[in-house]
Amino acid sequence: MKTKVDKRLQRRPRQRLDAPEVEQRFILAGTHLARTRGLLFTRPHDKTLLLMPCNDVHTVGMRHHLDVAFLDADGRVLQVHQNVGPFRRLRNRQAVAVLERFTSCGTAWYEQDDVVLLSCKERN
Repeated sequence: MKTKVDKRLQRRPRQRLDAPEVEQRFILAGTHLARTRGLLFTRPHDKTLLLMPCNDVHTVGMRHHLDVAFLDADGRVLQVHQNVGPFRRLRNRQAVAVLERFTSCGTAWYEQDDVVLLSCKERN
């Protein structure tokens, strides 16, 4: 199955010496419907959702708090929000993608200037 990836995200991220690389698997929300739904109507779990393309998220209807990170075209974390409650709207005009997960995961979350390596693999 091929996944269409925003061409801006296919470039290799520029590296900074003081910004650690973070590698993780994501659930891709690449369609308009998937991005609109986000994590709504799902039970808390430890997976991270990648909304792409996206620069604006809301938590209307959410019952659980979320962690949100906005990414630029190089995969660099532009802005981080943790423990975002229901009925909030977050936006970053420079972002091309957003990572979100349930706050209750208990694992470390991204920090500003982290570099997230985004790549697509075909499933066999």
